Amino acid sequence: ANFTAKVSGDTLVLHSKTSHSGMTQFWKNLAHSIASGDFSNSFGSVTVNITVPAKIYDSLNINVGSGKLSVDKIAARDIDIDMGSGTFNYIGKKDFTADKLDFDMGSGKSYSTDLSVRKYDIEIGSGSFDLNGLRGSGSFEMGSGNGTLGFAEYTGNSSFGIGSGSLDIELPENTNATVSASVGSGKVYINACGANTTMKHSGEYKLGSGGAELEIDLGSGKVNILNAVSSAEQAA
Repeated sequence: ANFTAKVSGDTLVLHSKTSHSGMTQFWKNLAHSIASGDFSNSFGSVTVNITVPAKIYDSLNINVGSGKLSVDKIAARDIDIDMGSGTFNYIGKKDFTADKLDFDMGSGKSYSTDLSVRKYDIEIGSGSFDLNGLRGSGSFEMGSGNGTLGFAEYTGNSSFGIGSGSLDIELPENTNATVSASVGSGKVYINACGANTTMKHSGEYKLGSGGAELEIDLGSGKVNILNAVSSAEQAA
């Protein structure tokens, strides 16, 4: 649909130029979401970009089917994202740390950054993803998907379960952590924090002086542990 938006006094006016089944209810749901910060509506195949006033919400609940959704700099204490085969882009609010992130993705595609949370639970099916700026501790589970988890810092114990997929874990170069791996027929490649080794069997390996546990349970897939790209390198 072709959307237009304008501000009239203290009212945000949204208008669709194209007739669309269920569009009236869609606008009602979207208006409620903006007012409450509870983005729990399914947006179907409609493309939506959401920007809301600068405040801290109790929760941000997002459900994406086969559509495309972009969310920019919304601060919420509890973030719950559930997506199927759609595309989801999320930019978190800098200098803000959420309490909890639940991220569940099927065969979709996601690019997200500034994911600073205290506790996270991420589940990926066969989708592709690039999740950056991650902080906190938690768990990650993936089937046959592929993508990148980029950490702004790694200071909390976390577990990573991978089936036949491919996962890149990017860590700051000064990270101190203990890699604990249970490996099936896959391999864990470590080329980070001054280390260059391959874990073909179960065991432990210290990065730096050791520290927070990085626990990997790997089937037939592949895990690459790499140095994160610095801001200066990104800008070059």
